[in-house]
Amino acid sequence: MPILREDQLRGLYEALAKKFGAPGEEASIFADALVQADLRGFDGQGILLMNEHWLKFLRARAIKPGSRVSIVKETSAMALLDGGGGLGQVIGTKAMKLAVEKARKSGVGIVSVRNSNDWGMTGYYSMKALEYDCIGIAMATFHNPFVAPWGGRDRILGSNPFSYAIPARRHWPIVLDMATAATSGSRIYEAMIHGKKIPEGLVLDAYGSPTTNPRSLYEGGALMSFGPRGYGLLVMVEILAGPLSDMGLASDREAFVGQLCVAIDVNQFTPIDEFKEKVDRLIDKVKSSRVASGFTEILVPGEKEFREKQRRTSEGISVPDNVWQDVTKIAEELGVDWKQAVRWNS
Repeated sequence: MPILREDQLRGLYEALAKKFGAPGEEASIFADALVQADLRGFDGQGILLMNEHWLKFLRARAIKPGSRVSIVKETSAMALLDGGGGLGQVIGTKAMKLAVEKARKSGVGIVSVRNSNDWGMTGYYSMKALEYDCIGIAMATFHNPFVAPWGGRDRILGSNPFSYAIPARRHWPIVLDMATAATSGSRIYEAMIHGKKIPEGLVLDAYGSPTTNPRSLYEGGALMSFGPRGYGLLVMVEILAGPLSDMGLASDREAFVGQLCVAIDVNQFTPIDEFKEKVDRLIDKVKSSRVASGFTEILVPGEKEFREKQRRTSEGISVPDNVWQDVTKIAEELGVDWKQAVRWNS
């Protein structure tokens, strides 16, 4: 199992994106989004899906790098963007940047996106707001429905990821990044390629019964809703990232993704230093709470991923042999010198 440095994977991702026509800046954004997913332990949003997802859609021209992102409607606090079917990572980055710009002027910025593509790790976009002392919220709904409604068995809804990021001072920011279904399709795929069973309660088989076999999702099954409350959140994301952006429902669309980015300029509501101190005190209180039976410590949302990023930055990112062989083989077929891109001998 090869272990790669962050810069090596970044070089590979950029080279592959450029091969499909991504300009330099777009290739850099695409690569950074995937590398950050790899570093934070969201493997199914990075290298593990490079062959079966990112390269698959790039080769089919279902994702079109270099597409123009246009503003359809705009006010001082909101905008509707049309992504033109381009790289979701590029479109999402532009959407959150615009949301932050509007928040800095109006307190809150809301940018809805239509005709985008999968943007990978949703937390990548909510965390963009942290650079400007803003709270970031990001969500997306996909054109390929995988999820059954609570109590149902038909694939009607997207896995609809949702993320928020809240700045702190002494501690890491609080970051939640989750599928609003019981899990994400990428997590199921990750289990499948590793030959692992999944916990019961995540997937229904083709007959509507819970299963531990991840392949069932690709054999007529469906992802389960995350209980009745998770189902309620899932429906909210479906609407805010879909119809609000003038997109149809997941079950109606043949292609493209709807997204929503929100930025809140904390300093226009309350002094940012006081806010961060209160967030830090909340984290202190949470982590000093008495530990329940079966636990050794209490983590706040995002802490596990920040720790993983530290570890992988230091130790490298492990890539399964079969995934690495597939990716490098396809790179060679495309005429991409992957050894040079990743500085294989360095």
